Amino acid sequence: MKDIGQLLREAAREGGRPLRPADDFWRDFRRQAANVPQSAEVPVKIGLSRRKKIWLGLAGPAVAIAATLVAVFWSGAGHHATHDAVQSYQVGEDVVHGGVMILNDEPSRATILWIADLADNV
Repeated sequence: MKDIGQLLREAAREGGRPLRPADDFWRDFRRQAANVPQSAEVPVKIGLSRRKKIWLGLAGPAVAIAATLVAVFWSGAGHHATHDAVQSYQVGEDVVHGGVMILNDEPSRATILWIADLADNV
Protein backbone atom coordinates (compact mmCIF):
# COMPACT_ATOMS: atom_id res chain seq x y z
CA MET A 1 0.00 0.00 0.00
CA LYS A 2 1.31 3.42 -0.94
CA ASP A 3 1.62 6.22 1.56
CA ILE A 4 0.44 9.76 0.89
CA GLY A 5 3.94 10.95 -0.03
CA GLN A 6 4.27 8.35 -2.80
CA LEU A 7 0.82 9.19 -4.15
CA LEU A 8 1.64 12.91 -4.27
CA ARG A 9 4.96 12.28 -6.04
CA GLU A 10 3.24 10.10 -8.65
CA ALA A 11 0.57 12.76 -9.20
CA ALA A 12 3.29 15.39 -9.70
CA ARG A 13 5.08 13.20 -12.28
CA GLU A 14 1.86 12.67 -14.23
CA GLY A 15 1.55 16.35 -15.02
CA GLY A 16 0.11 17.61 -11.77
CA ARG A 17 1.49 20.48 -9.80
CA PRO A 18 5.12 19.87 -8.73
CA LEU A 19 5.78 19.35 -5.04
CA ARG A 20 7.33 22.21 -3.13
CA PRO A 21 9.92 21.73 -0.45
CA ALA A 22 8.38 21.46 3.02
CA ASP A 23 10.14 24.60 4.30
CA ASP A 24 8.63 26.71 1.51
CA PHE A 25 5.17 25.27 2.14
CA TRP A 26 5.21 25.98 5.88
CA ARG A 27 6.67 29.50 5.42
CA ASP A 28 3.80 30.35 3.05
CA PHE A 29 1.29 28.71 5.36
CA ARG A 30 2.41 30.76 8.39
CA ARG A 31 2.42 33.97 6.34
CA GLN A 32 -1.15 33.40 5.15
CA ALA A 33 -2.33 32.32 8.60
CA ALA A 34 -0.99 35.56 10.07
CA ASN A 35 -3.21 37.55 7.67
CA VAL A 36 -6.41 35.78 8.75
CA PRO A 37 -7.97 37.51 11.78
CA GLN A 38 -8.33 35.13 14.68
CA SER A 39 -11.25 35.39 17.06
CA ALA A 40 -10.58 36.05 20.70
CA GLU A 41 -10.36 33.03 22.94
CA VAL A 42 -13.68 32.01 24.35
CA PRO A 43 -13.46 30.99 28.00
CA VAL A 44 -14.46 27.38 28.42
CA LYS A 45 -16.37 26.55 31.54
CA ILE A 46 -15.84 22.97 32.61
CA GLY A 47 -18.17 21.29 35.07
CA LEU A 48 -21.65 21.93 36.32
CA SER A 49 -23.06 25.12 37.73
CA ARG A 50 -23.96 25.31 41.40
CA ARG A 51 -27.70 25.20 40.61
CA LYS A 52 -27.31 22.04 38.50
CA LYS A 53 -25.26 20.39 41.25
CA ILE A 54 -28.01 21.13 43.78
CA TRP A 55 -30.72 19.75 41.47
CA LEU A 56 -28.69 16.61 40.77
CA GLY A 57 -28.00 16.23 44.48
CA LEU A 58 -31.74 16.29 45.18
CA ALA A 59 -32.90 14.39 42.12
CA GLY A 60 -30.51 11.46 42.55
CA PRO A 61 -31.78 10.32 45.96
CA ALA A 62 -35.39 11.08 44.97
CA VAL A 63 -35.11 8.83 41.92
CA ALA A 64 -33.45 6.10 44.02
CA ILE A 65 -36.25 6.24 46.61
CA ALA A 66 -38.94 6.19 43.91
CA ALA A 67 -37.30 3.23 42.17
CA THR A 68 -37.07 1.33 45.46
CA LEU A 69 -40.73 1.95 46.25
CA VAL A 70 -41.80 0.86 42.77
CA ALA A 71 -39.66 -2.29 43.04
CA VAL A 72 -41.07 -3.18 46.49
CA PHE A 73 -44.70 -2.73 45.49
CA TRP A 74 -44.24 -4.25 42.04
CA SER A 75 -42.72 -7.41 43.53
CA GLY A 76 -45.55 -7.71 46.04
CA ALA A 77 -43.31 -7.45 49.09
CA GLY A 78 -45.50 -4.68 50.44
CA HIS A 79 -48.65 -6.72 49.87
CA HIS A 80 -50.30 -8.24 52.92
CA ALA A 81 -51.98 -11.60 52.73
CA THR A 82 -55.73 -11.44 52.30
CA HIS A 83 -56.33 -15.11 53.07
CA ASP A 84 -57.46 -16.19 56.51
CA ALA A 85 -54.78 -16.33 59.15
CA VAL A 86 -54.55 -18.88 61.92
CA GLN A 87 -56.12 -17.31 64.99
CA SER A 88 -55.39 -20.17 67.36
CA TYR A 89 -54.21 -23.79 67.30
CA GLN A 90 -54.12 -26.69 69.68
CA VAL A 91 -51.87 -29.73 69.59
CA GLY A 92 -53.23 -32.79 71.38
CA GLU A 93 -52.24 -33.05 75.03
CA ASP A 94 -50.69 -36.49 74.58
CA VAL A 95 -48.58 -35.39 71.52
CA VAL A 96 -45.01 -34.51 72.42
CA HIS A 97 -43.41 -32.03 70.02
CA GLY A 98 -40.47 -29.66 69.81
CA GLY A 99 -42.38 -26.53 68.78
CA VAL A 100 -44.93 -25.09 66.42
CA MET A 101 -44.43 -22.61 63.55
CA ILE A 102 -47.07 -20.90 61.45
CA LEU A 103 -45.98 -20.14 57.88
CA ASN A 104 -47.83 -18.15 55.21
CA ASP A 105 -46.99 -19.27 51.66
CA GLU A 106 -47.86 -16.35 49.37
CA PRO A 107 -47.58 -18.08 45.96
CA SER A 108 -50.08 -20.78 46.92
CA ARG A 109 -51.93 -18.49 49.35
CA ALA A 110 -51.68 -21.21 51.99
CA THR A 111 -51.12 -21.16 55.72
CA ILE A 112 -48.93 -23.96 57.02
CA LEU A 113 -48.91 -25.17 60.61
CA TRP A 114 -45.54 -26.85 61.15
CA ILE A 115 -45.10 -29.02 64.22
CA ALA A 116 -41.43 -29.73 64.82
CA ASP A 117 -40.06 -33.07 66.09
CA LEU A 118 -43.42 -34.75 65.67
CA ALA A 119 -42.10 -37.73 63.67
CA ASP A 120 -40.17 -39.01 66.74
CA ASN A 121 -43.42 -39.50 68.67
CA VAL A 122 -45.45 -41.49 66.15
